[in-house]
Amino acid sequence: MSDNGKLSGKRVLVTGSGTGLGAGIALRCASEGANVAVHYGRSKDGAVKVVEQIRQMGQHSEAFAADLANIDEVKSLGKRAKDFP
Repeated sequence: MSDNGKLSGKRVLVTGSGTGLGAGIALRCASEGANVAVHYGRSKDGAVKVVEQIRQMGQHSEAFAADLANIDEVKSLGKRAKDFP
């Protein structure tokens, strides 16, 4: 974790965080002290790896699947992320 922990005690949801920029953002948030809900649409394996890396940093993390083109899945994602951890 960084020295200043700007996100310490916060919970964040990062969409598309199984790969690429989303994964980088999720990891950065965790390095700043946040617990991170990792969203993925197709990259479950990538999301699981990001969750493992975040947990190794000592933060809570969980992967959540959702199709962001489906409003019911978006609502469910928001609720699940809000209730985590």
